[in-house]
Amino acid sequence: MILQEGWYTRQVDYDNAFAKAERKETVFVKPPKCFAPRSGKDLALKLFKSLYGLREAPKTFFYKLRSVLLESGFEQSNFDPCLFMKE
Repeated sequence: MILQEGWYTRQVDYDNAFAKAERKETVFVKPPKCFAPRSGKDLALKLFKSLYGLREAPKTFFYKLRSVLLESGFEQSNFDPCLFMKE
């Protein structure tokens, strides 16, 4: 359908996309076993960026991408929220 209308399309794949989205909520994770502290105390790490393993990671990245695209003059489709258009 898009080709029938003569529209130009482009798909982009970002490496480490989820790592570029800032987190709004506070999340703490246990460090990997190889990162065990020598003091014997329990340790937690605070995340400042998303990780692939988090359930919220795709949504967090989408909101970041959406805000950048809208600021750049793109319009979000009313029929498919993952489709952004610009004349």
